[in-house]
Amino acid sequence: MFKEVSSTIAAGVSDKVVMVGLLSDGLKERESHCHSSEIWRVRVWSRFLPKFLFVQAFKYLEWCGRIICRFWRQDIRVLHAHSLNALPVSVVLKFFTGAKLVYDAHELEIERNGLEGIRKKISQVVELFCLRFADGVIVVSDSIAEFYREQYKSVCPVVVRNIPAKALLTRHKEISLRQELSLNEDDLIFLYLGVLARGRGIPEMVRAFEGHGGKSHIVFMGEGELSNEIKESQQKSSRIHLIPPVSPSDVLACASEADIGCCLIDDICLSYRYSLPNKLFEYLFAGVPVLINDLPEQRKIIEKFDCGWVLPIGESCISEFLTNITVRQIESKKDGVAHARQSFDWSHEEKRLLSLYRSISPVP
Repeated sequence: MFKEVSSTIAAGVSDKVVMVGLLSDGLKERESHCHSSEIWRVRVWSRFLPKFLFVQAFKYLEWCGRIICRFWRQDIRVLHAHSLNALPVSVVLKFFTGAKLVYDAHELEIERNGLEGIRKKISQVVELFCLRFADGVIVVSDSIAEFYREQYKSVCPVVVRNIPAKALLTRHKEISLRQELSLNEDDLIFLYLGVLARGRGIPEMVRAFEGHGGKSHIVFMGEGELSNEIKESQQKSSRIHLIPPVSPSDVLACASEADIGCCLIDDICLSYRYSLPNKLFEYLFAGVPVLINDLPEQRKIIEKFDCGWVLPIGESCISEFLTNITVRQIESKKDGVAHARQSFDWSHEEKRLLSLYRSISPVP
């Protein structure tokens, strides 16, 4: 989202951007982001109520109502709904302001992990209804674009991949994982970056490294619901490590010392199957070959550039990989990683984003 904001302002497509979210503990209600943009996190007074379905609906309506009250009389040129949750309130504001509406489905919204039953039915109906008011649709992969074209015949999505801006990943300091974790030079470092959540192959990785007797180590850099489970495993095995996340500007410095990046997303929903996570590109930008599960969008990149390995999904496959991988095999992927790193850049995606904006709302 921040990349898109910076790109539209720098290109003169927008003069001012207000990013709207939900206020949570530890965050400021209002915050300046960069020149000509600000963040407003909406305070929802009902957020402390229980998380029953109808109560959640009430919280959502309060959030929408506060947004509408602030913006319904303002001069807005483009409304950019960055998720399905933001789409209905954007449709209402489009009615009041006459603004153009962009729906940015940063994942396959109606096929998300955990979305089922009545919640899924509601999401499908909401998206179907609201899409008729969208002037443009953005998705993050070719497979998701094809899904939307088949699901909604009138929709022609623009693919804007979630590739990090290299300028934001410039190394600000040197960080040595080996020194911090007291690892030897001949130890192999497998690195996981990101949220420690289910559906990302974390339990399988932990069990595989617990049972491995070689020189390979897994480093989890992040935080989330699985943090405590990883800490418990860390006590049992010297090959499992958990360290806190770093700022985006320091990601490359940390990742560059790893030998292999892990992006083992589980094939448990269509959103995951068709995903193209930015962590994949961060590993490549850091010069690190990537280990992925056999998912189509990620597999296309790995096979095109020969910049990593594609595994069948399962703990036993990870264990077998740990047993057989060699330094020579890792080195053989470096040329492919370098080629991929040169081929991917946010500037290519930015052109598609700005072209969409200019087509639906030409700059005066």
